[in-house]
Amino acid sequence: MIKKMSLIVLTLTLLVSCVSPKVYKDLEDKYTNLKKEHRQLLDDNESLLNAKTKLENSLKELQKKYDETLAKRDKL
Repeated sequence: MIKKMSLIVLTLTLLVSCVSPKVYKDLEDKYTNLKKEHRQLLDDNESLLNAKTKLENSLKELQKKYDETLAKRDKL
């Protein structure tokens, strides 16, 4: 009885854990595509962060010039 149960459990485990080559290949292709997309998104994110930093610096510079212009106006 225990041998039968052990055999049944082992058989079910092996049947459930096996993946067909077609499914494996499809999953591998999806993984490759996701890795490429992830890399592209990381590059886009880095590019956008650099652009944001440049724009923030530009804003600070413009704000500084604006404040200086207001000070000159008030002085006049």
